[in-house]
Amino acid sequence: MGHAEADGCAGAQVEFQEVLQAAGVRLTQQRRRFWEWAAGQKRGFTISQALSAMKRCGIGQATVYRNTTTLERLGLLRRIGNGNGSDRMYCCCKPGHHHSIVCASCGLVKEFDTCGWALLKELLSLQTGFEVEDHYMEVRGICPECQAAKR
Repeated sequence: MGHAEADGCAGAQVEFQEVLQAAGVRLTQQRRRFWEWAAGQKRGFTISQALSAMKRCGIGQATVYRNTTTLERLGLLRRIGNGNGSDRMYCCCKPGHHHSIVCASCGLVKEFDTCGWALLKELLSLQTGFEVEDHYMEVRGICPECQAAKR
């Protein structure tokens, strides 16, 4: 199942560099450090958490916000729900078609690429008359570790 089995995006360094290069975005040392930190996160993270982690590396607030915006625009970061609507959370992801399943208890994020999009797109178009262009899906649940802890 490819990337759906991986935690975070630790194996996505090559894709990261390729995406930046294709978009004409420079690979700065700060951007690399931010990506390496983000890619190592198994759980969704907030801007506050990123700011705290990057401050220890000497990377400032403006750089964190700029890199978050840039990497989200390039499809390397995705906003995810945290269940209570407070802080925005992000997760690292590979570009392309995939979705997130997020543990409502601990915030663990896994990606999956199965959603039956072609069939769903056709059905939605027939039912609504819309010319469907794109979709976003996020699934929430309880991960195996949190299930075991509740028992």
